[in-house]
Amino acid sequence: IGTYNNTSKEIQVDNPDPDQSFWRDQKLVFKGTPLSNVIESLNRNYQANITLQNEIAATCKLSATFEKEQLANIIDVIATTFNLEISNENNAIILKGKGCKE
Repeated sequence: IGTYNNTSKEIQVDNPDPDQSFWRDQKLVFKGTPLSNVIESLNRNYQANITLQNEIAATCKLSATFEKEQLANIIDVIATTFNLEISNENNAIILKGKGCKE
């Protein structure tokens, strides 16, 4: 979704797809994005296996920009932001806790 400015002849993207430029600049932009969508994006772009143990946490909304960031650092930011616990089990990263609904 975008807006065309007739004066400047530019298109401004209002809510960009966080994956749209990841391949080019290693940048993910989330603006009020549900945590479930953030996790899907991370799994896709980092070929990761991340899951949320509690569906309540999936509804939390994240606004953040990550540029050339390692997956472990992004997971740490998410866990700290939503008071989640990180667990590694069978080559999977599991985020546990109630998140923003506590």
